[in-house]
Amino acid sequence: MFGLKRSLVAVAAAVTLSSVAQAQVQFTGTTAGCFYPAGPACVAGATDVYKGLKFTAGSFNGLTSTGGQIGFGAAFASNGTFGTVKLDNTTNDYANDFFRLVISFTAPTVTSATYTAVLEGSVTSNPLGGGVRLDFDQTPQTFSYMIGSETNTFSVVVDDQSVGPNGEVALSGFITTAPEPGTIMLMGTGLFALIPVVRMRRKVNAA
Repeated sequence: MFGLKRSLVAVAAAVTLSSVAQAQVQFTGTTAGCFYPAGPACVAGATDVYKGLKFTAGSFNGLTSTGGQIGFGAAFASNGTFGTVKLDNTTNDYANDFFRLVISFTAPTVTSATYTAVLEGSVTSNPLGGGVRLDFDQTPQTFSYMIGSETNTFSVVVDDQSVGPNGEVALSGFITTAPEPGTIMLMGTGLFALIPVVRMRRKVNAA
């Protein structure tokens, strides 16, 4: 019985490791954005100027880690950014203002489809030292994609940012990949399928 338990523990450990050490995924794409007051919609573009703020589009290209995550922005400059926001020296009141960031992925793709994430954030005057704060909705946007015959997902989150007068900040964020729940269930099913094999080997060894 001890041999059976030990074998199952070893298999479970292998399943756990395979779910943690994921295949690395290449993510590439570009961004667009626009500022707007409450109510009217906006058309995202490569640049946008609004009340002393200027957005400049960005691009990104990088591989996820074996843990399934990749970062963009100043701390991960080699992977690119989601764009930059610059504030001039004028004094404006930002209260009911918003910003829309559109992230268009060129990789990964499924049947030539392009994934597009639209993330909204509020723009408010920063009471600490002046400047502006961009507060993004932190709800991850999730998309499905394929690696071979496996269905996987990736989620996108953009960080909140602050920029001071005459300052410029790179928009940063993270993409996290994960297997679909169905894939994890199949891995678990494979674990249980090995139980009869282990038992059979135990009987043969006992004979």
